[in-house]
Amino acid sequence: MPNNSVVALKQVGTSDIWNIYYSELPRFIEDDGYFNPIIDSTTPKINDTIPMQTPSLSISYKSPVELSSGNISIFEVNGKESYFRQSFNGQTTEFLTSDDDKKITINVFESDSYGSVKLDIKSSKSFLNLQSEQEKKKIRDNLAIELSESASVSPDRIKVTERYQNDQGQVVLLFSISATDDPFKSSANTIMKDLNTLIKFKSY
Repeated sequence: MPNNSVVALKQVGTSDIWNIYYSELPRFIEDDGYFNPIIDSTTPKINDTIPMQTPSLSISYKSPVELSSGNISIFEVNGKESYFRQSFNGQTTEFLTSDDDKKITINVFESDSYGSVKLDIKSSKSFLNLQSEQEKKKIRDNLAIELSESASVSPDRIKVTERYQNDQGQVVLLFSISATDDPFKSSANTIMKDLNTLIKFKSY
């Protein structure tokens, strides 16, 4: 268990009665709160509030590590709400750099008023097969219009950036939402919440 204990269950004969045994193990290796004894530290630290403009995160290890092909996912937490921000393969050098195999730096999307949309496999394949940047721009522009219409906001509030990533065959497009001082218009945070709900029930 994460608290360094062992729980065992043992059936009594062939009956429906089970005994539960619990024991705490001696701590030979001190854990720094990461539930992983080889993690030395992180930047930002555990429970730190991360500024929206933070360009990167880092993990320092006590021993050399090797990046695997597993996915790394980043979520933005706002109170009780969480929003998917970014996901990429552990061997994606565009977002990961390694320093002496003991420090991993994760580059994150700018996040002031940004979100992302993951295309389905068929749409992703079509997008990646396009040779013309103009054709890719047209798809991004059409997506921005569709997102604006879905959120019932003017098209100048939502823009899809040129940056995208390939997450195991699925394209993730980054879009921005501009802020407003008009009290009669939806805030960027409200638009993000609305789109987050709508995208859950629609495939792109």
